[in-house]
Amino acid sequence: MDDFINEEIYKFSYEGINSVSNELLKKYGKTYKKNQIIIREDEKSDDIYLVYKGSCGVVKKVNKTYKKMNIIYSGELFGEMAVFDEKIRSATIVAREDHTVCLQFSKNEFIEIYKIHPRWMDKIIQEISLRILKMIKKL
Repeated sequence: MDDFINEEIYKFSYEGINSVSNELLKKYGKTYKKNQIIIREDEKSDDIYLVYKGSCGVVKKVNKTYKKMNIIYSGELFGEMAVFDEKIRSATIVAREDHTVCLQFSKNEFIEIYKIHPRWMDKIIQEISLRILKMIKKL
């Protein structure tokens, strides 16, 4: 990463989504159309995403049908299990509206972000815990 992006990542690490600059959006941001697949279930990947604008749906294949599992809103992470393991994706993530923007970080880039400010690991743990609770309620 060049020095400018390093400064932007450093600022983002501390200030979060409200500090996302045009430079960060240009380097890490991807824009999706409604119903566009961002992550496909059973694919191998270790990228981690932060929803910057819009929202995403979580869809899981159950037997031969697809079931809506959750909604991920602006400011929330997904793909974060890649920090802990290198397994295949457990669900499909789909943009719920046109112009959904997600920041996409590699596992190593995200590790650097949470090294700068450990609150990102807290955020991952909180989000995983909330998802587990939501899944339990659906059972």
